[in-house]
Amino acid sequence: MRLYCEKTNLPYDENMTKLKPGVIPDWEHCHAVLHTTVFESSGFTRKEKGDEECLISDLYYQNDVVRKVIDESIPYYSALYERRLRC
Repeated sequence: MRLYCEKTNLPYDENMTKLKPGVIPDWEHCHAVLHTTVFESSGFTRKEKGDEECLISDLYYQNDVVRKVIDESIPYYSALYERRLRC
C-alpha cells in the first residue's frame, strides 16, 4: 500500500491496512464459515503458494455459479497481476 501511495502521489497512512476483527454487519446473512478468516483478520498478510488457504475453495468444484464467476474473472486478475507494482 505504501508503494502504491508513493507511485500515485497519495498520502499513506499505516491504518490503511489494519482493521478490527469481528463480524461485518453487511455480511451477517452470509454463512459464517465462509468468512471466518475475514472476521478474525486484523489486516493484510502475504500468503505463500504452499499455504493451505491458497488452495482453490471447495466451492469452486461444488457451485456452478462460483466456478463461472471465477473463470470469467481470472483473465482480468491475470492482466492486473502483470501490471502490478514491484518493490
